[in-house]
Amino acid sequence: MKLYPFASLVVAAALALPALALAQTATVPLPERNPQRTSESGAEPTLPWLTSEVVEARAECDKLLAEMAIEYEALPPIRRGICGTPAPIRVKAIGSNPQVAISPPAIMNCKLAVALNDWLREKVQPEARKIFNQPVVRLRNAASYACRNRNSNPNGRLSEHAKANALDISEFTLETGVLVTVLDSWPRVHVAAVPPLPEPNPVRLAAAAERKLPVLAASYVLPQKPRLSPVSHVKVLIGNTTEVTKVRVNPFVVATPAPPPVLATPSLLAPADPPPRKLRPEYKSEFVRSIYAEACKNFGTTLGPSADAAHRNHFHFDMKYRRAGYCR
Repeated sequence: MKLYPFASLVVAAALALPALALAQTATVPLPERNPQRTSESGAEPTLPWLTSEVVEARAECDKLLAEMAIEYEALPPIRRGICGTPAPIRVKAIGSNPQVAISPPAIMNCKLAVALNDWLREKVQPEARKIFNQPVVRLRNAASYACRNRNSNPNGRLSEHAKANALDISEFTLETGVLVTVLDSWPRVHVAAVPPLPEPNPVRLAAAAERKLPVLAASYVLPQKPRLSPVSHVKVLIGNTTEVTKVRVNPFVVATPAPPPVLATPSLLAPADPPPRKLRPEYKSEFVRSIYAEACKNFGTTLGPSADAAHRNHFHFDMKYRRAGYCR
């Protein structure tokens, strides 16, 4: 076969290209992976949010928070690998009458902030006032935004914390400074709360006092033990016939005891104020169980100490979309 000069050059170049490429691959090293462009959950590249995504998310956030009592700081968009959110906020306090502080302030998206506000207003504060006669004034933020997988497992799925879509709460502070921690208050064996004893009936107390019946009440006074007292006149029999009256002091003769004290009947017109309720451990257990059960109606995912050992000391709430709330 006869080849023209131009064709010969083309064939020679085609035969030389694979060898040239192999030589370059062997001599030129591949570039190192940029750690700034990978997330902790894998090797996903960090791609910035589009301007349209940020504007849309910020507008939705402003609309959601417009009617809320909330103290927050708008943050720049967060993006690290596939972690982050286009319109994050740092929540410092939420609610009113009273305002509930978040310590330390939590980074989250606005949908989570709305759910947290509704849960505090609809369940946490009413339950705290009913059980403790005082509201909650502070929440302990155990974890909010963090670019990590679930339970920090390197082989697990991406956590909702990585999307600023989750919040962990470990303790509640009441108005008087009393702490209610999830770790200490969550009942390992659930025991029903014991109802308080009924108050004494003032009418029955008055009737018992008139009949002089012994009634055990808070105002009953126990009689004191009789005390030995000397007497001055005693009669002594000598033999069977003679009765002689002597005047002496005998320290071994017991005087006649005084009459029993009269029951102090409480006044029917001015009843005494009930004593302040003591914060027993079962009250704290009742509180954390109740608000945890109600949280399933506000959040997409609700996890607590009954879920696994990783949640033994806190509640996990997130806004992951589900057809029905996941509570465990």
